Amino acid sequence: MEEVAKAWLAGLVDGEGTITIARNKMKGRNKDLFRPILCITNSSLELLQCCKTTTDLGEIYKQKKQTSHHRQVYRWRVSDGKAVSIVIEIKPYLIAKRRQAEIVCNLSELKGDRGEEAYKTRTSLWEEAKRANHSLTDYQKLPHTSKSEGGVQGRNASRGRARHIMAIKRF
Repeated sequence: MEEVAKAWLAGLVDGEGTITIARNKMKGRNKDLFRPILCITNSSLELLQCCKTTTDLGEIYKQKKQTSHHRQVYRWRVSDGKAVSIVIEIKPYLIAKRRQAEIVCNLSELKGDRGEEAYKTRTSLWEEAKRANHSLTDYQKLPHTSKSEGGVQGRNASRGRARHIMAIKRF
């Protein structure tokens, strides 16, 4: 992937995406399966098709509408090693989701490790990813205004956009 594409995708992931770890209960096994996930949800199918084309990875799913007056939304999703490969490429450009990217990369380093200690570490990383993702949605911690006034204010809100724009301008 070209550097400009990495910066573009990182900006999209920071604003619209999720980097996390899914925990799946496996029938007949006493231990769960932990899978890295990268996804972007958006009402623009064309935008998500660009993500898929740019990376040559992932699938696009049509989400069920919550109510009739909501727009139709779609989700581009990549999992497992493919998600990790994308995260590694865009990680230098991430701002808001950098911590989640580090957690997913740490999980990938455990691939192939068996035993109780590795399982405990995977569980701990899953819990850390959950906390990191929940802390981003806590609006009480953010300086903000109403949506009609432009949303989040302050220099930190524009810093993230400026970093992505500067990265794109360099290339």
